[in-house]
Amino acid sequence: MRTHVAFFGLLWILAPLCLTAESAGSATQDFEAVDAQLHGVWKRMGDSAERSKILEISATQCAVLIDGQLDRIDPVLGQKDGALVRSVHGNRIPFRFSLEGETLTLTAQYRQDTEPETVRYQRLAKRPDAFDVKPIALGSAAVSPERLEALQAELAVRMEKDQELRRKSDLGPDDWEIISAIDQDNVAYLKQLIADIGWIDRDRFGGDASQAAFLIVQHSSDLPLMLTALPLLEKAAKATGKGGSFALLYDRSQLRLGRKQRYGSQLGGSPDGTGMALSPLEDPEKVDERRAELGMQPLAEYLERFKARNGDKVPEIRLEF
Repeated sequence: MRTHVAFFGLLWILAPLCLTAESAGSATQDFEAVDAQLHGVWKRMGDSAERSKILEISATQCAVLIDGQLDRIDPVLGQKDGALVRSVHGNRIPFRFSLEGETLTLTAQYRQDTEPETVRYQRLAKRPDAFDVKPIALGSAAVSPERLEALQAELAVRMEKDQELRRKSDLGPDDWEIISAIDQDNVAYLKQLIADIGWIDRDRFGGDASQAAFLIVQHSSDLPLMLTALPLLEKAAKATGKGGSFALLYDRSQLRLGRKQRYGSQLGGSPDGTGMALSPLEDPEKVDERRAELGMQPLAEYLERFKARNGDKVPEIRLEF
């Protein structure tokens, strides 16, 4: 079963713009260029064809393919002190590496309260096509009144399952395992459905069904599905002036593609696991202008609601990976 790092999907806060030294400028890290021998495609050793992790490393990014699906793209900052430095879910992680022929060994400590993890990879001669993410082709089949009623009922049940455990304030590892299984089932259902009848929009299927479809996409970590929904949600946002759902999905998808978020909706966890930080934000001076265009409240007001979840402290704000 695929599990996903919980803090990547959390929607949390900031407040008045106070920048950390790291985010105020990218500063003075003095990274070296990535060793050219690291460039290429690497498959985790010991994996099967169905259960696998594959990396594509270049001078600027590391794309991560999990079980045949592009999971995310980590920005690569360069090398420092003999390690490849990647931004993983907003945190700068040094990966110490060694090369023996066509075998690459990477060692990293993802959080301060965990032990370092060492993984060995074998170079692949062929680049998997799955690294090139494409939207899903939408169907156009007609929907009878009877099928419409059944779909609305099915999506209502799936939305309730999506939200049931997420309402808990103290989610543990077992809860996230269950949530991951629910998300995977919902994604498989929705992808098959929209390939048949098209996107689940408000006009044809009603507000509740449309919201259920959005939640499935937002919690999916499925980039092809996200990229399919984005232009449709953007069109609806421009037509109605209400674009909160579009902003959430846009930010989440951009971060997974190794880019900065635009609307400031996504926060991640700190390396020690004790706090939160705003994931890298583009053009912060105009963020409230962009939010207002979509009918969203100012960023500081939105983020203030979550202050209690961060030990009554404002999370640090990151502008750089």
